[in-house]
Amino acid sequence: LLGELPPNLLKGKSKLNTAYNCFDGCTGLIGEIPDNFFEGCTALSNINYFFKDCSGLTGPIKTNLWTNAVANKSCNNIVYANGLFEGCTGLGGDPSNLQEIPYDFFDKKYRLAEISEMFNNCSNLSFTLSSEWFKDLRQLTKMNYLFSNCQGLSGVIPEKLFVTLDAEGNEMTSTLLEAAGMFRYCRQLSGRIPEDLFQKFLNVRKLDDFFDTCYHIEGGIPAGLFSQCYNVVSMNNMFSNACKVGEYEENLSTEYPWALPPDLFDSCVNLQSTSYMFEMWDGHGTSLRGELPPELFKNCTRLQVTDGMFVACGLLTGGLPNEMFRTNRALTNVSNMFWACGGLNGELGATLFTNTNNPKITTFYQTFSGCSKLTGTAPALWTMFPKATMGLCFNGCSKLSNYASIPDQWK
Repeated sequence: LLGELPPNLLKGKSKLNTAYNCFDGCTGLIGEIPDNFFEGCTALSNINYFFKDCSGLTGPIKTNLWTNAVANKSCNNIVYANGLFEGCTGLGGDPSNLQEIPYDFFDKKYRLAEISEMFNNCSNLSFTLSSEWFKDLRQLTKMNYLFSNCQGLSGVIPEKLFVTLDAEGNEMTSTLLEAAGMFRYCRQLSGRIPEDLFQKFLNVRKLDDFFDTCYHIEGGIPAGLFSQCYNVVSMNNMFSNACKVGEYEENLSTEYPWALPPDLFDSCVNLQSTSYMFEMWDGHGTSLRGELPPELFKNCTRLQVTDGMFVACGLLTGGLPNEMFRTNRALTNVSNMFWACGGLNGELGATLFTNTNNPKITTFYQTFSGCSKLTGTAPALWTMFPKATMGLCFNGCSKLSNYASIPDQWK
């Protein structure tokens, strides 16, 4: 297909129900999306990936795409709009318009359930966030990677961003189940994370990649950030390369030694995976500063995988006390967990991991590799876990009192 979209292509198609992938990959389409494009499509429920990879489309996103001034001509029955504009790299780019996704875009979309990847890779759109955006999305369940790689997203995250209102205007518990990758690669997003950001996320299971590579999100992670996240299962890469997270006043004080709030995960009783949650490998910063609280994971009794969780967090200090994983009997993989944490300078607990407390661990690959300042006695993992994957587990940990007696295959 070549050329511009006909302005009346779908107008008045009141019986049209499904139109997913309609122009998927039509790179020859050019120009702006006509005003009132879906006018009168009142039965339309599925427009997944409708304009996906239509890189020739230009102009801003307009509310009148699916909302009409005449109420009975609006598309208020849409349920699925995943990937609607995914890969539309030509949208936006007007230097005089700093809100190329309007705040009222989701108004009255009460039935909308899935908007994952809706603006994924719309790298040219300029916009900021508003606490008005999600107020009408009463049935929303999935918004994975909604703004991923939206490099024109700027400004701060407002309080009550994800608050939804019922018909009486009261705040309601979110129906959301998945919110992975929400701001991944949004490098211009700035400011602190509001403590109430996830307060309505009682049912959310996935928060993977949420702030991945958000270079300008700064300040400490609020103590109550996950206080309502009782059902979250995975936080993999959640703050990966978010290089200013952890730069806050509290942890520069000797009276507040912690790199993370001691009760950060206390409500996360269903948490299973935190792979590379804070890893800092891209060279833009070192993130967390200070000591890890000794009972950080005490309520995470279902935690299974923590591989790479603190990779290259070079400003972590202190030791790794015995009680850190005492309650985590479901752990299976702790590989790379403290790899390249060269600032850790306290004692490594001799019973940090044991086959009594952590009987299911199968891999210790590079767990402490590069922790050259750790002191104390290495736990005898080679005796307790003889069949585990162990390569480079204690590589470079030469200050440990029993380093010379650690089997070569473990270092």
